[in-house]
Amino acid sequence: MNKESRVLEAPCGFGYGAAYFSRICRSVEAIDIAEDNIRFANQAYRQSNIHWNRGDVTCLPYDTGEFDIYVSFEVFEHLPAEMTIKYVEEAYRVLKKSGKFIISTPNKAMRRNVHNPFHIKEYEFEEFSTILNKVFDSVEFYSVEKFKVEKGMKKTANNMIAVCEK
Repeated sequence: MNKESRVLEAPCGFGYGAAYFSRICRSVEAIDIAEDNIRFANQAYRQSNIHWNRGDVTCLPYDTGEFDIYVSFEVFEHLPAEMTIKYVEEAYRVLKKSGKFIISTPNKAMRRNVHNPFHIKEYEFEEFSTILNKVFDSVEFYSVEKFKVEKGMKKTANNMIAVCEK
């Protein structure tokens, strides 16, 4: 990400990610399905290079090839399983050639005794990898363990991050 990058953050939640990215890129499109989140973010972060919009990650309101980078943290597990491929296909669609989709999700293998009622389906590495590799040619994985990010996928990671390139 650099001063020339056009970035999409979806969903943006309360907007702090978009606010951070706005300091290091040309522009940020930030969308969330929750109107309350958009209203809060629009009031809290007034950077002129952020555009706040209500929208759905499975049907993005943007043209094909618009973004250099699409950031989407902790959303995969909130979608019905049948919607995850549409979500990933939409990410691919809105990225420019060589654009990057950065996504994270909890590692189900490390959450056997954790129940989050808002998580529809959690994924183990193999499932996560299979879905992403159906759409993207290049996928690089990272592990989050003890608040540290390391390249490669560890079975003991609390969270999984993928950097997918178009």
